Amino acid sequence: PGVHHLNEGHAGFLLLELIDREISAGASLADALDRVRSRVLFTTHTPVPAGIDRFERGLIEPHLRPWADRWGVDIGEVLALGDDPDAGSDVFNMAVLCLGGSARANGVSALHGEVSRDLFASVPGGDRIGSITNGVHARTWVSDHLQGVFDEMLGLGWDRGDAQAWASIDGLSADAVRSQRRATRSDLVELVARRCGTTIEPDSLVIGFARRFATYKRADLLLRHPERLSELLADDDRPIHLVFAGKAHPADGPGKALLASIVAHGSTPEANGRFTFLPDYDMGVARAMYHGCDVWLNTPVRPHEASGTSGEKAALNGALNCSIRDGWWAEMSDGANGFDIALHDPEGGFGAVEDAERDLAESSNTLDRITEMAAEFHADRTGDASMAWVNRMVHAWRTLGPRVTAGRMVADYDRDLYRPMLTAD
Repeated sequence: PGVHHLNEGHAGFLLLELIDREISAGASLADALDRVRSRVLFTTHTPVPAGIDRFERGLIEPHLRPWADRWGVDIGEVLALGDDPDAGSDVFNMAVLCLGGSARANGVSALHGEVSRDLFASVPGGDRIGSITNGVHARTWVSDHLQGVFDEMLGLGWDRGDAQAWASIDGLSADAVRSQRRATRSDLVELVARRCGTTIEPDSLVIGFARRFATYKRADLLLRHPERLSELLADDDRPIHLVFAGKAHPADGPGKALLASIVAHGSTPEANGRFTFLPDYDMGVARAMYHGCDVWLNTPVRPHEASGTSGEKAALNGALNCSIRDGWWAEMSDGANGFDIALHDPEGGFGAVEDAERDLAESSNTLDRITEMAAEFHADRTGDASMAWVNRMVHAWRTLGPRVTAGRMVADYDRDLYRPMLTAD
């Protein structure tokens, strides 16, 4: 290919193979690196130092020595390609290798680009990290029913992020919006009943949270104020139902404990049968939740979420995002196409995952938003989404539909990175 695209640091060993080809053709190591660099793009996908592959010199040196011998250079020259300025020469940093071996680099949202420039400030090339925001493959995640509606009404191109196609969404009637909502919710209702023995009431505002149970994602944030949560779950005039799903990494003890706390809360009297953990999370469960939820809840510690894509998938299906302004949502929320959760410290930098004061404040802010959402959703007292809610859904489709698809993402890469690299001198 004309451009080699490295996604995350563990792809960096490709650079050694590319360098090897140039040296085999007669280039020096320095010249080989220059030639390779001109056609390599590096995308970083993590905003936290712990997510970057680092190897102690004693571990990595035996694997790099054959390259040094083959190229006729000292092993120190090869190890220097991954020298971590913040950790010294005893650590080989894969992200440093990738940044040094690439002409362009990017994060996966605008905010993540900023965070990455700070994270790699001491690394040569760190200041040139830009951003391309992640997108999702619409046809994989949008319900069959809604795809049919979009195909008929929006025509070709909606699934690739065509803004002109999405502009036609304003013609979707309130009755049609409510009808598609009922049609696409049935799979989730049936799945929850079958696996959990729980009934989702037809007039409930269904709020979903489904993702990896990493501690920074704070699945248990609402549990910081159990009394307020209990009051919301007991409100029969404005019923809500919380549905959780996801898995923790087998080696992540805190993540597994987090998941266990969610499961346990669902069986308490305070849950009122309206706080459900849906087990055996997989793509099928994810689809059912994207298709059936009215709200998609996202409560990460800002700015630990590089992009996030679950909210994009939910948005395409008509769910409104209720989220901390992190990752993709930080740049795509306009204040009316979903619900922003106020930050405890809007000017704060890279916060620790564990911060009790912040979590209490942002838990309270989240419960405030849920209270507001329940009031808006049930405002018309018809047993279905209110007119204000329907209008917000249509606005969200119009403003987010063109921006959250993989088609838009690939077009951005092509326009901003691939083509400029291919045409550079």
